[in-house]
Amino acid sequence: MSVDLHGATDLHAHFGPDPHRQRSVTGLEAAQQAGAAGHTAIVLKSHDTPSAGLAAALDPIVDGLHVFGGISCDREVGGMNPAAVEVALALGATIVWLPTLSSAQDFDNGVAAQLGIPGPGIRVVDADGELTNETHEILALVADHDAILATGHVSALEHLAVVREFATRGRVLVTHAMEELAGPNLSVAECVELAALGAHIELWCWRRCASAGGWRAMRRISCMIWRS
Repeated sequence: MSVDLHGATDLHAHFGPDPHRQRSVTGLEAAQQAGAAGHTAIVLKSHDTPSAGLAAALDPIVDGLHVFGGISCDREVGGMNPAAVEVALALGATIVWLPTLSSAQDFDNGVAAQLGIPGPGIRVVDADGELTNETHEILALVADHDAILATGHVSALEHLAVVREFATRGRVLVTHAMEELAGPNLSVAECVELAALGAHIELWCWRRCASAGGWRAMRRISCMIWRS
């Protein structure tokens, strides 16, 4: 099946090298392939390294393609670290992901252990279900820089707390919304609730078969429910 990607923006482009898993492309190759497919822009996503600097270096290379970066609030950057987020945004990061592979959810479901990432996992809410002070600081930074807040791999409860707090003053992208492994495995009703509160919903990440031995992510297309 052929899909026309002219004018598309890929908000979730993983690239190598990656310390946790093998990736199919480098950042340069991801940009070149996106440009060849007719994309308008891509956002380079890393679980462990802020990517705004790399994006700035690659942006002039592919004609007609804008390359952006972001930061994931995982253990490698100090977790929910406002200072790291502030620097990334100052360098041009367009998306701030809440914890992904270092999230409490990924620790609880065994993903972190499979990748050798220690627990107990990072949460964005406290024991009472309220957003932590660090979370509030990061949300404020994202709003001040008019960036996008992505929910990463946090739990459904954390999704609701974040969206309720932030969607009225900034853009929220619910990452991997209905996926069982990397995402919160939200129901349709929960997606509708979050969209009604003002969030954009990432419904699916597309993968194509790269070899008989398994699946390898080659291109990700974020399908959104946009606010009307």
